[in-house]
Amino acid sequence: MILPSAKTVSTSRDMTEEFQGYNHNLRIAENQFYDMKNLTTDAYPLLSPRPERGYLTTIPSPNGLYATDKLVWVSGTKLYYDNQFKFDVTDSEKTFVTMGAYLIVFPDKIAYNTYTDTVIQMEVEFEPTANVSYTLCKVDGINYENVYVGDTEPSTTTYTLWLDTSTTPNVLKQYDSNASEWVSVATTYVKLTSTGIGKSFNEYDAVTITGSQDTQFNTDMIIYAKGDDYIVVAALIDAAFTQDISLHPMLLSRTVPDMDFVCEHENRIWGCSSSKHEIYACKQGDPLNWKCYMGISSDSYAATIGSPGKFTGAIAHAGYILFFKENVMHRVYGTMPSNYQISSLSCRGVEEGSHKSMVVVNEILFYKGRNGVCAYDGSLPAEISSDFGLEDYALAVAGGLHNKYYVSMRDMDYMYHLFVYDTVKHMWMHEDNTQARWFTYCNGGLYYIDIDNNLMVVNNEKIYRKLFPLMPQDQYSFPNVHLFPNKINEGSLESYMSFTYPDDALFPQPELYIGTRVYLDWFAESGEIGISSPDNKYISKLQIRLFIEEQSSFKIEIMYDGSGVWEQVIELVAPVKKSYTIPIIIRRCDFIKIKFSGVGQCKLYSFAKVTEEGSEL
Repeated sequence: MILPSAKTVSTSRDMTEEFQGYNHNLRIAENQFYDMKNLTTDAYPLLSPRPERGYLTTIPSPNGLYATDKLVWVSGTKLYYDNQFKFDVTDSEKTFVTMGAYLIVFPDKIAYNTYTDTVIQMEVEFEPTANVSYTLCKVDGINYENVYVGDTEPSTTTYTLWLDTSTTPNVLKQYDSNASEWVSVATTYVKLTSTGIGKSFNEYDAVTITGSQDTQFNTDMIIYAKGDDYIVVAALIDAAFTQDISLHPMLLSRTVPDMDFVCEHENRIWGCSSSKHEIYACKQGDPLNWKCYMGISSDSYAATIGSPGKFTGAIAHAGYILFFKENVMHRVYGTMPSNYQISSLSCRGVEEGSHKSMVVVNEILFYKGRNGVCAYDGSLPAEISSDFGLEDYALAVAGGLHNKYYVSMRDMDYMYHLFVYDTVKHMWMHEDNTQARWFTYCNGGLYYIDIDNNLMVVNNEKIYRKLFPLMPQDQYSFPNVHLFPNKINEGSLESYMSFTYPDDALFPQPELYIGTRVYLDWFAESGEIGISSPDNKYISKLQIRLFIEEQSSFKIEIMYDGSGVWEQVIELVAPVKKSYTIPIIIRRCDFIKIKFSGVGQCKLYSFAKVTEEGSEL
């Protein structure tokens, strides 16, 4: 009797040892994760939770965060530089830009010199209260003597200057004894004298004059020389005269354009105005002057932009100044106003409201466009956020640290998410639901202010190793750092040295504090595993290999056939640092989803999947 032979079941074993990042699409690789929280690429190819962040302080009514070589922030109407109060500002959100030693604050139009600790009002107005006298003078302000006025040349050479009134406009001429003829003076100057008229201005400032009795002065004029009670401008008058201020009030002003976005490039501040469809650049090396046109390379610059729509951002990148709208990029290139050129590129621009998302990481500009996050290397923008699936985000705020781009965005349900893009590994990670209002990088640390007004630092451990370099490493750990012992966010430094700040600092003066360590929770949820094969099959076993830190926990849950119910398989709490190999028997099903989660630090090395597969019958 011949017995029928048993049909051999095909068995395969797949090993996953390289864990990729976040992918919120319906079809993803088995080493990617449909959803996650608090994971990082730092331990790639292993799966590992991110380091904990550091809490510094809570800033009442924050209106901005920035950094030069020191941290800068605004709390209500007070600006702090290096944790010290410097000057008052208006109670509104600030835009900052640096140029050399200057920290420029908009819309207040204040220039703060960080080296001399001086505050300069960029806009100045002066209304003379004493009568203003007008006299012809040399460029240094010395009055001309022996000036003959007439429509024919003087009959005697006792006059050194002749104001020729035979032409319009009149011409000032000087007698050249070598050539025995009268030669035109190329540039003529007039001195305006009145008490205090020059005190508020600098040499070579561009001032706007209104209300002058002589209308040729009612324009933008350059101050070539000055004293407290006089200024010298380029002009020509027939005769000296005095303006009665009681009859003809006069105003001199140095103004700065109202700009939506600003940046710095090649020792100039650049800005743009949506209402006027214009871009501007200040005088080179001088952030106070925006109307200085002397015909030289350091002149100010202004141009009208013809494209429709609002400006949505501005940044300097790769030798260009970039002005964005949602669907166009304007690039300014050149070395001086005489050769500046503006080119326009129709492309994915910066989304309105996401101007804070523009960050340069490893020479690549990243920003949030209308349809996703874009990377721009100088050619064309390329979308890098296809892993977000069908979810759309808006109001992005971003920062850069080392090889990573951190961006906080709001989804369609008005929930905020903090994503991190590793520019080297080209992977996204979803950290948590942090809503960051501002990011800034300062001296190796990435700082941000969240929606609860907390000033946080992302790379907590590195920053505080700098603050406490004398402490033995075995005396402290870095789940989080708190300068307020009663403020608990994600954890606290177990032991740190005390240090002090000035009395007017926003930071307190903490004493030595022993805190309680709080561990970070995390999870990683896979896509649907086993759905791709058309044949009858089932996953019979999983094998997990991982390492768990002391007092950390690790849990595995499985969802069968899309039921929506997570069934816990195992949960471990490690009393000591230890590695584990965990076998899991899977009940027969069509496909599964796996969720790894835990509290504290661990490393997932690999998981193996054993699949038994038959025919399509």
